[in-house]
Amino acid sequence: MRKFNTRIDDRHFQEIHHALGCPWPDEIMGETYRNYFCTGDDTEIAERMRASPHWTGGKKTYGSTYFSVTDEGRSALLDYILKNLHVPTRYAVTYKGQGDYPPSLLPAKSHSAARYAAYLQSECEWPLVEFMAEIASVKIHSRAINPHLSSYPPPLMERDMKISALIAQLQLEQEKHGDLPVFTVDSDIDRLHVIPCKDGISRTTNGKPEEPNELVLEFHPVD
Repeated sequence: MRKFNTRIDDRHFQEIHHALGCPWPDEIMGETYRNYFCTGDDTEIAERMRASPHWTGGKKTYGSTYFSVTDEGRSALLDYILKNLHVPTRYAVTYKGQGDYPPSLLPAKSHSAARYAAYLQSECEWPLVEFMAEIASVKIHSRAINPHLSSYPPPLMERDMKISALIAQLQLEQEKHGDLPVFTVDSDIDRLHVIPCKDGISRTTNGKPEEPNELVLEFHPVD
């Protein structure tokens, strides 16, 4: 399970989230990675937890006290997150020959971004286009919650950018500044590979490429 690593300013709910192993909202009420919080028996934390219905009374073991989150505490955490935090969309990515293995669940802004996130997570040394050919499906697992609370800056251009919008933006910059060199954030560009895809996947059926509904731009850095 990939953790939902987020900032929770409320200390009480931060401790509950930590005790449960930092689950995503749709995982909080089920079986979580863990359910314990270890602290000293005579600490301020222990006193707060004993006084709260969100924690069990505490069990002493080898000089420490272990508290567990109650069902009431789980429900309160879920309610807090749904009201106060931005939760990104998660995508379920499956692969050819995966069988009954569960899909990879990845936070991303789009199907294409999820596919690229899967590539980065895999630490695969294949070229991107070969890795993409092994992806069977990319589907939304859970939609974003409170997107207006996202800490990311708004995009400079529309989210589902068309070829015409990209060309127009580059032409505008060319008119302002001339025919300047172009770089990615972290490297020089050696060449550009344009990959036609359908819902984030490039594949063929009976030897013929599927009709694409989007393009993926793969920038190859200079060696």
